[in-house]
Amino acid sequence: MLQKAKNWAASHIILTSLHHFAAGFGIALLLQHYLTGSAFAPLAVGVALVGFSLAVHLYAWTRR
Repeated sequence: MLQKAKNWAASHIILTSLHHFAAGFGIALLLQHYLTGSAFAPLAVGVALVGFSLAVHLYAWTRR
């Protein structure tokens, strides 16, 4: 199952890079909001970015 996800990621390298960047940026927004009480972008943006990354990961794991 992991090999299928790795093959999919190797053939969609730009999307793989984009959703990993989105996850890191989203987690940074969430941490900044919860640790300092405010962030430079709305909390919903961080949640949406992490959700996008999770959706792409799920898609990669379920593809052929």
